[in-house]
Amino acid sequence: MTKKKKIAVLGGGPTAMSAVYWLTSTPELREKYDITVYQMGWRLGGKGASGRGKDGRILEHGLHVLFGFYQNFFFMMRHAYAELGRPKGHPLRTWRQAFHPGRIGVEEEYVQGAWDPWVIPFPGNSGVPGSGGALPTIFQYLSMLFQGMITLLFGWRAGYKMDERLNLRGDAWEEGKDPPLGGKEPWGTMLVFKIGYFVLKCMTWLIWGIRRYVPWVGWGYQAVRRFVWFFLLRLARKSRRAHRFWLDIDTMTTLMRGIVVDGLLLPGGFAKIDDLDFREWLVKHGLHKETLGTTLVRTIYDAAFSYENGDPNRQRVSAGATVRVLLRWVSTYKGAAFFRMQAGMGDTVFTPLYLVLKERGVKFEFFHKVDALHLSDDRKSIASMSMNRQVDLIDPSKEYDPLETVQDLECWPAGPRVEQISDPGKIEGIDLESYYSGQMGTPVTKTMGEDYDEVLFGIPISAVRFVCAELVANEDTPQWADMVDNVKAVQTVAAQLWMDRDLEELGWETPQPLLSLFVEPYNTWADMSQVIKREDWPTDTPVRNIAYFTGAQPGPTDPPDPSDLGFQKEMDANAYTDFIKFLKSESHNPDRDPAIGGLTTLWPGAADPENPKVLDWSRIVDPSGAEGIERVKSQYCHSNCGPSERCTLSLPGTNRHRMKAGETGYDNLVVTGDWTDNNLYLAFMEASFQAGILSARAIADEDFPIIGEWLNH
Repeated sequence: MTKKKKIAVLGGGPTAMSAVYWLTSTPELREKYDITVYQMGWRLGGKGASGRGKDGRILEHGLHVLFGFYQNFFFMMRHAYAELGRPKGHPLRTWRQAFHPGRIGVEEEYVQGAWDPWVIPFPGNSGVPGSGGALPTIFQYLSMLFQGMITLLFGWRAGYKMDERLNLRGDAWEEGKDPPLGGKEPWGTMLVFKIGYFVLKCMTWLIWGIRRYVPWVGWGYQAVRRFVWFFLLRLARKSRRAHRFWLDIDTMTTLMRGIVVDGLLLPGGFAKIDDLDFREWLVKHGLHKETLGTTLVRTIYDAAFSYENGDPNRQRVSAGATVRVLLRWVSTYKGAAFFRMQAGMGDTVFTPLYLVLKERGVKFEFFHKVDALHLSDDRKSIASMSMNRQVDLIDPSKEYDPLETVQDLECWPAGPRVEQISDPGKIEGIDLESYYSGQMGTPVTKTMGEDYDEVLFGIPISAVRFVCAELVANEDTPQWADMVDNVKAVQTVAAQLWMDRDLEELGWETPQPLLSLFVEPYNTWADMSQVIKREDWPTDTPVRNIAYFTGAQPGPTDPPDPSDLGFQKEMDANAYTDFIKFLKSESHNPDRDPAIGGLTTLWPGAADPENPKVLDWSRIVDPSGAEGIERVKSQYCHSNCGPSERCTLSLPGTNRHRMKAGETGYDNLVVTGDWTDNNLYLAFMEASFQAGILSARAIADEDFPIIGEWLNH
């Protein structure tokens, strides 16, 4: 028998799990590789980890939304659920039970001293993500167009009801049949796409010729456009709805003009504008100054936490990455624009992946924090790795069993299962997932040839300068220092509230929303009440609503050295203080901005009758029985400030500094992560899963499929 190649996987986030999934996807590959995953702390998931707290509460690192263009993500999850083969009666037996189509988006805009919500019923279609190619069928595009026209003519409620009639939702969605995984692009759509692509190429060449040989034509066009736009703007200002419509049309027409003029759909087109900020690029192509601050433009910054140092006044994102993702999101989603998880991300994503990979023979070494990678004498490979084994198990001969059961569902706890740990008192009060815990376990060394043959590095970018100090300092591989200096991440905040009133009683007037562009830093809210039945509340505890909040948190460009033991506590305290201000409608910048509202602006039914700006604290579910504002302490609030928790940014001019999976400069090292060169660049789950496939290709030298890869060029 051929000796298996030993692969050490560092990190258990989505990219690493995606890579391992593909490296074990066939019996032949499982006979070829011996894979061990080393994970700090007690659970998988990385920035997508979730755990169960008291009363089975789902505690997330943030608000996670799964968009309908995530073809590779849903391909893998559908495959994992099918392979898992859970029995009938299991609460999440199928992937359809785990992920439901989302329907309502809301964008808040502050105008004339008040918040004005823009309700968007995203048109659905009959497609199923993970099936076929990246594009929907012509029929599905026409259905979406029809629903959009209904919304435009008759309002969002009419569009919402039309989607309900045309597409599977709720129980009908769960019982729907799945088409085969993967497949070819629909021929009708591809024909239209190729015709449209040819027309755009001709328009690009025509515009290039006009600008070079008869520039006065372009000047004339710009003059006419400015006159018409100015005239229409004066009319539109007479109506709030018409004004918003004008601003959105200005954005969309400018976007299309820029795509054609800059030839973005030609090979290498998106890279041409990577050095520009998205707003800079729009202004370059004639966007009106009033449109720069509109919801349609701001949403992309908000969705990807694109605030340098978490500062809302320093919004920057690569124009190339933004336009590419916008086109993918708007024009290629299947089923719905976004999907809601019906439990925690750990429950719906990482538990199935873990169970499948365990069955395939993958080994998991939890409680292993990677401290440093060390180079060989010739500086061409990773000779050894220093790790910290954070705890010792009672029975070292057995792997740690990380899962517990809540409401018949396998879940990750919010802390380690101490009954398996030999001396749990040593870790009491210590966060084993934090770089700033100060906890020291047992130093261990893994060596090349004995413990591993190849390393798959899946630890986030902000930790690279700590863990890979020797690689960054090696002048023979300057791409490491170049990447660390340019590819950055931002810290974020997450908060959750459990309430004793449902949405209608709280005063919210639409179905379950996904809301953004609200008060900083908790500017995004999603109603997650669908997961109440997955938690384990006592029957006499009236939980009727669960709300998740998130946003970018102000903080340093790079996280401080792990020796700064007070940093996590400081950032958690800031997150809690800001959350209290949000609940009390207090301004975060009293010297600059007025107090412009908080949670009671969204939920007037939750306001204190004696002070309508402040939350009625008794509405918060707190089994401890605390009174007043003290009830907030029973809720969940967390700062994702550590090197392994930050969200990767796609700042202008930085994407070319990202490293390709197999081009590390070292013989036995491959990298993976949303910070690598994955062709999407924004911090979305699809970018993570796509990066995982690319790293699996680099290790196995096999052409694992990426749905829609042709759209990345």
